[in-house]
Amino acid sequence: PVLRRETLADGTLLVLGGVILEPLTLAERLRIETLPQMYSREVQDLLPDTWARLEDAGGQEYTLLAPSDRAYEARGLLLNTALGDERNAALNLRLVRAHIVEGRWTREDLTDGLTLTALDGTTHRISKDAQGRITVSGRELTQGISAANGQLYSLGNFLSPAVDAFDTALLQGFTEHVAAVRRAG
Repeated sequence: PVLRRETLADGTLLVLGGVILEPLTLAERLRIETLPQMYSREVQDLLPDTWARLEDAGGQEYTLLAPSDRAYEARGLLLNTALGDERNAALNLRLVRAHIVEGRWTREDLTDGLTLTALDGTTHRISKDAQGRITVSGRELTQGISAANGQLYSLGNFLSPAVDAFDTALLQGFTEHVAAVRRAG
């Protein structure tokens, strides 16, 4: 039933009661959730095939361990800029893929000692303490939302992909050192 009808400048707003909406897909959840907006844009831009699968409610299920926008801000402008450089495109792609795991993993499924393998091949270890607090490779899960085709979690920091020492230095913020090594050949 319509509980209230409001006429607006660009249309009509209906406030409905007793309506059951279809569950949203992971892609739809990423579009509307406030915490992982920057990560959502990177998945759309860098992984269009994966994004299409995240839009498919009847397809493969995934669990996204999405870094929050605060994680992007904490990473700093220099590192964000460096990862946007085409010379670091493969590393940035790995970093984005390191936060996506095949299958639906609810909080109940995430048991202490479990390992999950991300799309980039990085293995993440789950830890769960007596209070039920869950960490993934040392990063705490802060929010969990169910979607039609998986689970979406928010992380306060980035998960580290399995990379070499050079890329590790870049991810740890040594952007000037990495640039100097590149210049030196």
